[in-house]
Amino acid sequence: MAPIRLEVDLAEITRLNLWLDDHPDRPTLSQANFDDIKLCLNEIVANAISYGFPDGAQGGKIDVNLGVQEDRAVAIVTDNGIAFDPLAAPVQPPITDIETAQVGGFGLMLVRKTASQLSYKREGNQNQLTMIFEIA
Repeated sequence: MAPIRLEVDLAEITRLNLWLDDHPDRPTLSQANFDDIKLCLNEIVANAISYGFPDGAQGGKIDVNLGVQEDRAVAIVTDNGIAFDPLAAPVQPPITDIETAQVGGFGLMLVRKTASQLSYKREGNQNQLTMIFEIA
């Protein structure tokens, strides 16, 4: 299936989810695997939309691709937003109490814990995050 190109608008998350629901490889994934992939893609795309285009969405684009092989699924998110390596972002400390809890960073922590492998590269003006999920 061809990648989906998303505009820089949080409403595009709905279109991403419809694309995932109709993906031809969807039947080969367990519900748990599918939910993990969908959650991680939602988080990464929402972050790109929310933080990757501080000068506005004009000319912004986000491409998402998903491929399923025998024992793994590979999801790739490419955007032309500002350079951001989610693997280099600091890990949030565990919440010990509500008074000292900090907002943000927990979506990336979720992606780091859910995906089996993550890799990031910046080529030209493109961020590319590859997430590999082992299929159970």
